[in-house]
Amino acid sequence: MMAWDTESTKQKIKNAALVEFAAYGPDGTTVERIAKRAKVNKERIYNYFGNKQELFRGILREELEQIAQTVGLTSFASEDIGDYAGRMYDYHREHPDLMRLLRWESLTIDGEVPMRNTGAVTTPSKRMRCALGKRQVPSRTI
Repeated sequence: MMAWDTESTKQKIKNAALVEFAAYGPDGTTVERIAKRAKVNKERIYNYFGNKQELFRGILREELEQIAQTVGLTSFASEDIGDYAGRMYDYHREHPDLMRLLRWESLTIDGEVPMRNTGAVTTPSKRMRCALGKRQVPSRTI
């Protein structure tokens, strides 16, 4: 008899959940559809992640951790803001599901934003404000 690969199963569930949540949001996504896409029993989802809401928060948290690690602000110098913005733009083009998750989150989730207290969400904006405060950024005219 083959041993059950828990980590592989969890990853299949997370991959399936990311696709489903990005497409349908937390309210439109069903555990049944996630299970079908992941090719697992839906009870595994409840065992590993608790409920659909916790799974959504976990997926969003992991996606935010990933962007913070990948596109971290490397300098406080105002001349580096363009590079940071370019890397952020490139990341979102390559990972469009994150923006979809954030939009769904803003429309449907009440309460605490995942990672708000960890610094992963607030640190880039604080750094950006600090860098912008050192130099006047011209506004665009239309």
